[in-house]
Amino acid sequence: MPDRLRHHTLLTPAALAVTLLILAPTTSYAKDVRWIPMKAGDGIPQGVQAAGYEDRTARVKNYICRGLYKGGLYIGYTDRHTAACQIKGHDGEAFLRPLELLVADGDMRINHPRVHPQVADGPVKSNERWRVVNPGRTPQGALIAGRQDNNKPLRICRVIHNNTPAVGYVGPGMRTCHYNIWGGPGTSSTFEVLIGKTKSNTLESVIDPKHPHAIRLAKQSDNSRWRPGNVGSIHGDTIAMGHEQKKTDILAACRGFYDNALVVGHIRPGGKTCNLSYGKDEKFAYHYQTLVTKTPWVKPVKQALPDKAIQGGYEKDGRPLYICRTAVGKTLRIGNAPKNMRTCYTSMNGKIYRQKSFEILTAQALSANQQAAQNQAFLERMWKSGRTHFGTPFGYERSNRGKIAVCRFKYRGNLIVGKRSANSRGCRAALGGQRVIGSAYSSVLTTTERFLKKTDWVKVTQGKVPNGAIKAGHDASGGPIYICRSNVMLTRSGRKIKSVGLQIGHADRHMDYCHVEFGNAARKFRPFWVLTYNP
Repeated sequence: MPDRLRHHTLLTPAALAVTLLILAPTTSYAKDVRWIPMKAGDGIPQGVQAAGYEDRTARVKNYICRGLYKGGLYIGYTDRHTAACQIKGHDGEAFLRPLELLVADGDMRINHPRVHPQVADGPVKSNERWRVVNPGRTPQGALIAGRQDNNKPLRICRVIHNNTPAVGYVGPGMRTCHYNIWGGPGTSSTFEVLIGKTKSNTLESVIDPKHPHAIRLAKQSDNSRWRPGNVGSIHGDTIAMGHEQKKTDILAACRGFYDNALVVGHIRPGGKTCNLSYGKDEKFAYHYQTLVTKTPWVKPVKQALPDKAIQGGYEKDGRPLYICRTAVGKTLRIGNAPKNMRTCYTSMNGKIYRQKSFEILTAQALSANQQAAQNQAFLERMWKSGRTHFGTPFGYERSNRGKIAVCRFKYRGNLIVGKRSANSRGCRAALGGQRVIGSAYSSVLTTTERFLKKTDWVKVTQGKVPNGAIKAGHDASGGPIYICRSNVMLTRSGRKIKSVGLQIGHADRHMDYCHVEFGNAARKFRPFWVLTYNP
């Protein structure tokens, strides 16, 4: 490949694992378009129409695509192999991966290039897709499909280059179509633009040029609170802020573009979209940001905007939207609230719910108790059923041969912490000087990348609970139980002769010993280390 070709992989690696969304063909022409995510090399799915040709022979068809480039979302073309989206970059050709492919209802009006039709500007008719541009004038219905790195909108344009239709992008001035084609990039002042309207769940990357101040607010001033994601990817620092009917089915706050508005919604781990609470029904964004803030929720008093309320987005006319959450049935959902604080708009199962009782996310500082409660709520979600999970290994048996995970179970009023190894069916713990075994389906501690980055094993000074020690259980009186581990050595005549592993157990608030089940008996060891979490 020539040196002048540049490759850009600006999306997260998770986006490269996106599966193709199969869209059923539409029988009526409604001027609808949508973007579908593609992996490089997936090929063109059935029903996607070409918008240009590789050369004048018309043998190789080109398709409209877009991808991220230098902070913007740019439009270009790809062939049937979908290896990359080729655009006219700032200083030559650019190849973008991964990419999105344009799907349009109706005929894209590609005939033999020698007789390629162009339609004069005028009222939109049912069978028209492209409109010839008068320089400096934006045709009615011209579709915004991308953005420059300065957030100004880009539209899809098409030119005739050596008797061959080629697609590209045109800025808000409507003066020049920037295109790329076999033989290199080019520009033209004679071009046509694509006409259409979007389905409710498609063109989420629209930027509204009428409100650049709102865009700057959303993209810059609060950028530290948000992390980019697409097609199911969720940043590791994202905070759970709601839940489905089962509290373990968590929801995170996200936001995406729809109809020139920046809208707050929710995303489920394992889902593909940010579900937006906007309009008459639920909308979906494949490109979004997730919220990573850890600030408190405040209930509005007499419809007054709480102090330091966090603006999460804006209406299409620029009015601010704030992040709210509210109960819908047994669920806790995330949505938008306008400045008047009368209603929290949230969504579930395709419907919009308008709730009068809700909380607003603020930038107020968390108290020590609030921070501790939030940390504990996060840590509780790390416990999973031992029926389906082994747990994250935090210790090992002799000579690092067998892995040991942390487990816990209820026993006579205690929520006791113990260990689980690959060759044992239950959770083994020490309690009151006795060996106790829980069922095979006890809870086990699992971890995430975010969890591991913010945990540490701290050596215990006798009698002192380390700062950030993870409360994992309780004794019969309600006193806290912590996770501990100790490097256990066999001794003979007071001399250490052999290590028998890094054993896991629990310590109480007195922090005098790490209580471990070992050798079919209850034992206690020191020195020992306690697992801590300090976000």
